[in-house]
This record gives sequence, structure tokens and C-alpha cells, in this order.
Amino acid sequence: MSKMLSFQRCSALFTVLLCLLWICSISAQTHEDTQCDHEHIPASFDTISYLKFNKEFHVQGRFLINTNKLEEEIFFNLSTPSVIRAYIAPHEIDVDIWLYDYNGRIPVAIAHSSLDIGTEEVVFASLNAGNYSISLPYFGLWIGTYDPTQCETLTMEVAIEPQTVLASRVRNVACGSSEVLPTVNIPTLSGSPFSYNSDTNQSGIVSMFADHRLPSAQTFVS
Repeated sequence: MSKMLSFQRCSALFTVLLCLLWICSISAQTHEDTQCDHEHIPASFDTISYLKFNKEFHVQGRFLINTNKLEEEIFFNLSTPSVIRAYIAPHEIDVDIWLYDYNGRIPVAIAHSSLDIGTEEVVFASLNAGNYSISLPYFGLWIGTYDPTQCETLTMEVAIEPQTVLASRVRNVACGSSEVLPTVNIPTLSGSPFSYNSDTNQSGIVSMFADHRLPSAQTFVS
């Protein structure tokens, strides 16, 4: 009887210890996530936050890199022919953008960004309805030349839009047939410092600005 009670107590103690370890691991993971104020790179665009609302989206911002992976992949399904543009700002980790077609037996690379090191990465493509992915290989992690921080981020922009919607919007945009340059009439100035502000395109006004070298804001007119 005493041996059975002792065994039950040991089992209960072991269970409590396992629960404590589990709680501590969750707490540590939560603490780590709260220290990083950015969203993780999504695993899919097939959510209400992206394509599932109205088949289009445009997102731009800083995203957390999963430095435990040498490559991250974002999957998405297009229910209608669409255009996609993906952009990543220069980063020391040297990330590239690869666009894959998943509509066959094996995925096929159909577009990729520049393969130069440390440059801007851009991919633009017109796609039929179907399954695709954006792959982001981290070349600096592959060869071990980059040591990431705990909250490593990259600046990424992705836009997907149905081809019919894009055509309709472009049709409503009037493009000029020639350059439109501001009218500048610079008078004779008696040695006073001045600059030109392209946002101020009014006839006769050269510049409206506050120069720290002068006691007050200056406006030069003809």
C-alpha cells in the first residue's frame, strides 16, 4: 500500500514538473515574440487579410525573418488572372525573390529578381488563375556570412491585383503626352541665398522657404 502511495506521489510530482516546464517554454516564446514588434513573414496569402477579401491586396512594411530557416516561402492561390509585384529593400542577409508555379506535377520557377548581392529585389509578372508561391532564400545564411539579430527584419512590399481591375483603373488615368515642367522666372537677386521648391509651382514665385541662415522666412518674387 505504501509503495503504491509513493508511486502515485512520484507520478503526480512528475506531472507537475512537466506542466511547469511547458508553461515556462510558452512564457519564454511569448516573451521573445513581444520583444519583436513586427509581423512574421506570412506563410500564405490565402487569408482574409490578403486575397480572400476581394482578390487583391497591397502590403508594405517590415517583417520578421525566421532565421531558423535558410529560405521562407509564401503560398497563394489566384481565382482569376492577376498581376503581382514583389519588392524587397537591400539587406545584408542578401535575400532574393523567386516566383514559382505550382500548377504542374513539380513546382517551376517562372521569374526571379536580380541575383546581385545587396541590391533591391523586384519581381513583376502576369499570372493565370492557379497556385503559386514566392520563395525568399537567404543567401547570407546559406553560406554563413551573416550573423542575424534576435529580431531580424526586412522591408517587403507585395501587391496582387486582378488583371481586369488593373486595366479598368489604368484606363481612367490620363497620361500627358509631354513633360510638364514648373515655370521659373528668376529675378536679379542682390546676393541673397535662395533655393527652388518644386512643390511651389506658381507663376513668378521662385521659392518659399525658411532658411536657418536668415532671420525670417523669405519669399522671392519677380
